Formats: sequence, structure tokens, C-alpha cells
Amino acid sequence: MGPLEQASELRNQRSAVTQKILETQLALAKIRRAWLVDGQQTPIAVRAGLDYEMAELELQRHTIDRELSILDKLKREAYAATFQARLVGTLEDLGLGYVVEQVRKSLAAEAPTYASRENQQQSRPPDAPQSP
Repeated sequence: MGPLEQASELRNQRSAVTQKILETQLALAKIRRAWLVDGQQTPIAVRAGLDYEMAELELQRHTIDRELSILDKLKREAYAATFQARLVGTLEDLGLGYVVEQVRKSLAAEAPTYASRENQQQSRPPDAPQSP
């Protein structure tokens, strides 16, 4: 199953879980209404069971949301890589390869700067103030 099909399946699962959550919330609301309006008590085991079901459903929805988030991130990264490759190819086809090389050199020059900042922060004591 590809990423698009997987995302579609996850969205369908999320919709089904959300439906169950709403149904459980409705059942709990009916119990509260019956108590407040009619004075009708419901056994605590029934309410506790519904609360437990709500917690399980919320966990399922959170898990699905996390998986969807990961798939969306992968999709964005794949798009960015494809866009970058096509942009570089187009620039080179137009005779602008020097622009690509200039950007690569600029990035290579910046790379040690980032590495030295990380090393400085790692060598500092944990309670030392950090520089901007």
C-alpha cells in the first residue's frame, strides 16, 4: 500500500473513531440528563465503562493523528526533493549552472558555522547562559 492509500485509510479510520467518540459522548450526556432531569441513576460501572471507552478512543485518534502527521511530513519532504531536483535541472538547462554552484558553495561555507555553534553549546555547563 502506497503512502496516498495509507493516508486515505488512516483518514477513514480517524473518521470512524471520531464517530464512536461522538456516540460515546452522547451516551454520557444522556446519562447526565437522566440524572439531572429525571433523577434516574445509572450504575457507576456503566459510566466508568463509557469513560474507559472514551479514553481508548482518544488514544486511537491521537495515534492515527501522529501517523498522519508523519505521512504528511514525508510527503512534503518528497515534494521538496523533487522540486529541488527539477529546479536545479532547469537552471542548468538554461545555462545557469553557475547559480547552482554559487548556492552550493554558500551552503558549504555555512556548514562549519552551524557545527561550531552546536559544539559550543554542548561544551557549556547546563546552567550557563546561552548566547543568541
